[in-house]
Amino acid sequence: MNLDLLQPFARTHAVQSVALVAEWQGELSDQTLLRVHSLHKQFEASLPQVDLQRAMQIHVSPKEGMTTHPTTSLGGVVFQSVSPLGAVVRQLNVSRTNCTLIINDYTRWIPSLEFAMGLFNAVIPIVLADKPIAAIGLQYTDMFTWKDDPSLLDLRRVLKTSSPYIPSGVFDLSGPWHSHHGYIVPGRHEAEQQRLENVNINVADVADERTLQITTVHRSTLKKPLRLSTENYLHVIESLQDQLHSDSKATLCDVLSEEVAQKIQLK
Repeated sequence: MNLDLLQPFARTHAVQSVALVAEWQGELSDQTLLRVHSLHKQFEASLPQVDLQRAMQIHVSPKEGMTTHPTTSLGGVVFQSVSPLGAVVRQLNVSRTNCTLIINDYTRWIPSLEFAMGLFNAVIPIVLADKPIAAIGLQYTDMFTWKDDPSLLDLRRVLKTSSPYIPSGVFDLSGPWHSHHGYIVPGRHEAEQQRLENVNINVADVADERTLQITTVHRSTLKKPLRLSTENYLHVIESLQDQLHSDSKATLCDVLSEEVAQKIQLK
């Protein structure tokens, strides 16, 4: 098997997308969402498009089934940049319950975290004037494509056979499979109470090519919610995201073989 035929998503790395998340207690008011919407001039250089979304109400009836209807209340604010072909490159979604920044043109962690904190520096003080932050999350999606006959892909060369995150039986499978599981661990950061970890692995055939997608999700519940009165609350968010990133890399190192980890400069 020629590992040169295993193509990481971005060639020098395998990250398809990364999402940084902050969750708050309760729901933001319409007034707070309008204050967030007013940041569009400040974000225009990097996220030129903005959309103020209405909340939807869902009705389920025996005759009509499920129907949705817009309401007068706000659902959230979406800032985004798109490619010339219309694909979303980066998106900041501030909803009533959380804030999610999705980066689809990922290069490396440090510039991604700096970009995120530049946005959070403006958004988080507005949110904390309404609701405290109770949880922080990070999600990585890594993708590989096998550029040869699927039957020639030997996953023992790609994945770590001793990984605690992979059922041993999958290495004898010749077709697509998936392994999804989650578990809770104690907090590792000083502000973290506990963490929900998910490691999801999908082997699928897309357009006659075998693909391998690995999604790692980390959701940290805080010991104490972050409030406007919390000293250095932005630093807490930044340092916790950095911790989640380091732990996410360690998890991926326990999933991929040494050869593939070197191929994407994981270490």
